[in-house]
Amino acid sequence: MSGGAPPTGNGDGGHRQGGPERPAPRETVVPTLGSVGDVIVTDASSIEVQLRGPEPAPGRREPRPAPPSSPGEPSGDPSATTPAESPQPYPPAPSDRGAATPALAPPLPDGPAPVLAGPPLEPAFPPPRPYPPPQPTTPQPPTPPGVALGAVWTQRVRLLGATAPLGPLAAAVTLVAVLAAFFVGRACSGAAPGATASTAASTSASAAGPSSLVERAAQGEAAATAELEARPEGSRSAPEVVALSLGAVARKRAEIADLEQKLAAQPELTRDPKVLTTLRTYALDPDVFREALRQIAQLRGDVGPDLLFQLASGPKSATSALAQALLAASDVRGKATPALALVFDLRDAASCEAKKELLGRALESADARSLQSLAQLRIKSGCGPQKRDDCNACLRDDSRLEDAITAATRRPAPKL
Repeated sequence: MSGGAPPTGNGDGGHRQGGPERPAPRETVVPTLGSVGDVIVTDASSIEVQLRGPEPAPGRREPRPAPPSSPGEPSGDPSATTPAESPQPYPPAPSDRGAATPALAPPLPDGPAPVLAGPPLEPAFPPPRPYPPPQPTTPQPPTPPGVALGAVWTQRVRLLGATAPLGPLAAAVTLVAVLAAFFVGRACSGAAPGATASTAASTSASAAGPSSLVERAAQGEAAATAELEARPEGSRSAPEVVALSLGAVARKRAEIADLEQKLAAQPELTRDPKVLTTLRTYALDPDVFREALRQIAQLRGDVGPDLLFQLASGPKSATSALAQALLAASDVRGKATPALALVFDLRDAASCEAKKELLGRALESADARSLQSLAQLRIKSGCGPQKRDDCNACLRDDSRLEDAITAATRRPAPKL
């Protein structure tokens, strides 16, 4: 900003205080802002952007209002202009004439200010076009298998210079392949009997060798067993050793079967000590204990249950477990003697009253086999919250318990 006095006058031919008179500035309207406004160039050091108002009528220029007067000068009438002045459309751009500013445009020639006008500027980029809305798609139904197969069947193909439908051609090829396979199978089956015969011959030839001896020894045949036993142990094969073991089991089962037939023919042999000893020996054999216990359970009379009870009372084993299970069978328990039946009932009695009723039978038929159950009735504890109450308090009223124990001691168990 210059240090001189502020400018006076209306800006179009006035002068500064304390300086020489300067010509009025020239204005040039450059329509660079399109329909928004114009750029007004007053001189080489001043540019003004003026918004455009309503367009004047053709051939007419609107008078420009006078700027406010400087301090100390009377304000002039905007409508009163000097004869040398011409009406201006816009007021001059206020600027500091004394300030040195860089030139923004070259000086314009003398004469009336040209008014430049032109069409509004086009945008640099066209507006984006809206995308068309997506069109709904209708799902197509699947092609039925029959339609697709029919299309393949009627499709024509070229073969050896001629065209023919694909379906009949494929059917003919398939038929030829089936017939060829059939005749080839017939030819192969015709040669099979000879091969089967040769295989059977080789099998029979091998069966005539040592394997036949092994099979006969495994079945318990005495001659085959004797022949294998005659060989030294180091010269026997593994199949021969196994065959000897299987032969021994087969012979035991055969003896049990023979004894069963003998007992069925001679029921009096049921109490034969030799027969009972044989059955007891087989019942303790792990190889044939099931067959022996089955035969003992089928013995007539009370011998079977007595022998089963003897085996069940022995050391725990597979034999004792199976004998105990057989004693619970209805057909076996029904053949038991009164003394053995009392043993079962004493074991099954749950209440003190039920046990008291059995004491009368114990006086008549109890033997040594009931002593263990009767002796347990002497215990006066085992019931109550502290297990200190007497479970058999009803037996303490009389001496029948002690009398039953004395009677059982005098009757020994049967010896079989």
